[in-house]
Amino acid sequence: MATDGQQVTGEGEEWRPWEPEHFLRTLTPNEVRFSSGFLRADFEKLFGKLRAHWLPLFHSLESELQFRTIEKSFEFPEKLRRKFVVEIEGELAVIAVDTRSERTIAHAVAPSSTSVGVDAVIEYLARRLVSSLSKSWSGEDPLRIQLVRAGELRDGSIVAAVRLGVTIGGTDCDIWFGLGPRAVERLDATVRDSGSSIPTVEGGGRVLTVEIAELLVPPELLIDYLRPETVIGLDLPVRADVIVRLDERPWALGRLGQYRGKLAVDIVDFNPSVASDIEGNTRLRVEIARLNLTPHRVTELTHRGAVILTENPVSPQARLVISGEAVGSALVGTIGGQFALSVLANSEG
Repeated sequence: MATDGQQVTGEGEEWRPWEPEHFLRTLTPNEVRFSSGFLRADFEKLFGKLRAHWLPLFHSLESELQFRTIEKSFEFPEKLRRKFVVEIEGELAVIAVDTRSERTIAHAVAPSSTSVGVDAVIEYLARRLVSSLSKSWSGEDPLRIQLVRAGELRDGSIVAAVRLGVTIGGTDCDIWFGLGPRAVERLDATVRDSGSSIPTVEGGGRVLTVEIAELLVPPELLIDYLRPETVIGLDLPVRADVIVRLDERPWALGRLGQYRGKLAVDIVDFNPSVASDIEGNTRLRVEIARLNLTPHRVTELTHRGAVILTENPVSPQARLVISGEAVGSALVGTIGGQFALSVLANSEG
């Protein structure tokens, strides 16, 4: 996200303060609360014997079954063809499939089924799925799951979703699980208590910083860039993309958001690339948040979807940083749909 930047000192440019409170997405409490546990849950380990309950069945039917993917989110699709209400430890949940998945699954088990036959096949498989989930659970305490009925769950108690992607006879199918708050809390706690498959980040306290841009400034122009009231165009469209640094090193790509009046970042990917520079320019970073974390907390955040909460209020305030040292402050603004800075002061001001 490095940019050469363009110093703008002439009149006639319409510089406007950035209003992040109107621009940034507001994260939900569930996204914040469960991002470090539930979202990094390894369901293949939590339900380690699930494949063994299903592969022999489809093999006997001469239909190949492949477990393709497992995705977790906080949005459960409303329009799914077939739904079953289940009970997980006394709390209601939902298992559902779309029309294509229903037809594919039913055809694999009973190719000549009528509509009535399809209903019977799908319900049988739903009951078998519930039973196999309970039997394959690897947690310390048993997991009691039972099918209650076919139909909708109308009380709006679903707070998270798991999508199990499988391939049956060459056709991709999705099986959705809509979970209530107690089920998500249990999964979240199970992951946190059992540790993570990701190696623990070692060392003492870690410093995380969030930046919206890094400027490559010729050394002879640096004093001009840091002069108060200077306006600097960043050559970046107004967006929520940020770089997260761990102890000053590029660590992750993030998406800026807000939560309860503070800046927040959800992790999109890791190992971001940094623009090379063979001209000997000074790297001037535009930093909008900085926080200290324990190594354990860094480990919890080392996965896509993790949410980093900062103590920085949602505002256009930024620090100008060189090699980890603050050299000035600025307001983030916009010019013609692109980010721009208005320098407030330098380290000597």
